[in-house]
Amino acid sequence: MFIYVGCAGGGTSSMFCKKIVDEINQADENLTAVFDDFASVDRKQNSYGEMYDLVFAYGSIDQIRFDTAFEMGNLFDVVFVAPQVRYLTPKKQEILEDYPTLVRDIEMKIFGTMNGPVAYENLLDQLIHLDFERGAVSKNGRTTKNRDKDIELFILGGDRKDAFFKKMFSYWESLGIRTRVESYSLQTLYDFSTEEEFDLRILFGNSSHLSKEEFPKFAKRIDGLLVSPLVKTSLMQRQEWLDEYKIAAQVISNTDYMAKSGDKAGEELLTFLEELMSRSEYTTEPYVAALEQPEPLKKRKSLFGLISWS
Repeated sequence: MFIYVGCAGGGTSSMFCKKIVDEINQADENLTAVFDDFASVDRKQNSYGEMYDLVFAYGSIDQIRFDTAFEMGNLFDVVFVAPQVRYLTPKKQEILEDYPTLVRDIEMKIFGTMNGPVAYENLLDQLIHLDFERGAVSKNGRTTKNRDKDIELFILGGDRKDAFFKKMFSYWESLGIRTRVESYSLQTLYDFSTEEEFDLRILFGNSSHLSKEEFPKFAKRIDGLLVSPLVKTSLMQRQEWLDEYKIAAQVISNTDYMAKSGDKAGEELLTFLEELMSRSEYTTEPYVAALEQPEPLKKRKSLFGLISWS
């Protein structure tokens, strides 16, 4: 079982994990346990999963964000929220709602005393209960994020304040296409909290956002790329990745771009938008082994042998 303990900055959660793991390894010959910081557990997840029954990771509760949900939700069975940040529990539950990861407040009597034997006995009882609960969730098959969403278009090499793009978006708005324009970041891309209604979300970014490390997360949300003719070389360098993830890309007409004819370009791109809408409705998320990091988890049993999953 993989357990994440999150506090404000990672300090108290690290002390808690040390107390618990020391007690488990001294007092219980039937269980083996280890603790480490999140980055190390993430990197060593396969070896840790084979060697230990309980793997504790400590860190800031802010490590759980929309842009990290895929990694956290596929790694951790349980997320414990420390008492001092329990006001964040509902938000973290929302972020991980489509994964079998259970997000729970860790009781003050367990966390606050930092008393290894007492905390261990109480924690073991809670883990037994959560393992049953998590087993039921896993059997329901909620293991990937699969929520309805609107079209998300990444514009490579453009400026949201440019008159060309303003004309383009104005033309689309005149056709009843509700647009939302933002600067790109992974946090923005995975932020589902807005109540604003829109049909097309447009995110402006540059080639640095298309790094090999970031691309899998980028690809799981972006439906298409619209590329400024000035940076089409950047598109060519990443075309293989786009093809692997089935992301459509279109270079803006250089003639329209230089003439600032955004409305004309917007009309010409309607077919491209229609293709994106069709693809997003019927295409499932692909997995590209060469780009996905870390490697997928191997099949493992839960702490008490109730279920197995990969």
